[in-house]
Amino acid sequence: MRAIVVSDIHGDYEALINYLTSVNFNEDEDMLITLGDNFDRGVGNLELYHFLQNLPHKILIMGNHELALLNVLKSGKPDKIDLHNGTVQTIADLAGCKEGQAYWDMAAIDAARRTGIESWIKNEFQWYFETDEYIFVHGWIPTKFLHDDEYLPLDEADGSDWFDAAWCNTEKKIAAFREVFPHGMDKTIVFGHWGTFLLYQNIDGIDIKQGNYDKIWKNDQLKLIGLDCTTAISHHIEGLIIEV
Repeated sequence: MRAIVVSDIHGDYEALINYLTSVNFNEDEDMLITLGDNFDRGVGNLELYHFLQNLPHKILIMGNHELALLNVLKSGKPDKIDLHNGTVQTIADLAGCKEGQAYWDMAAIDAARRTGIESWIKNEFQWYFETDEYIFVHGWIPTKFLHDDEYLPLDEADGSDWFDAAWCNTEKKIAAFREVFPHGMDKTIVFGHWGTFLLYQNIDGIDIKQGNYDKIWKNDQLKLIGLDCTTAISHHIEGLIIEV
């Protein structure tokens, strides 16, 4: 089966559909793997939710924005960081109201809950997905599982390990990773979370102002692939196509 891997859609349903159309995605024959941060910041969160919910073949990785959304739905109390991060916009899309109402009105939270998205995320999302060749994560692998030129079984990590990995500074993790695995691991790590333009700029030293970089970031020596195209700003998605 062909798998299309994308990351950090951030509620831009139109950008996702444009990309999937460009690669002739067939939902009956292909699998979609998303590496987290499907929601927040865009205005197509409800459409995206319904699309992902109804896909027959999918792998959904938990991102920090899914965690933020779960937190607001549980507490019923969005704060200013949720407004800044776009979680309030997601609540508004789900509830069918304006962003201001979603920030102040508990009824909007209740309406968002009634869509079932809270239980859907809890039941359908996972921390990572692993194949013979790849490890798919959102931000990074839990750091304590990378040492002595090998990594421990990822299913031994607990929720707090993965929570920290989902919110991590991926650039710093890559710098530490390079010290332990200068030629990468036996599997390629594919991740989102951290804008690829930052990886090109701060790791590869490429002047991104010239626009001379691909949307996907690859480091063949370290066996790393970054997929966060900063869709919330660029309205562009670029993915990885593999066989699973």
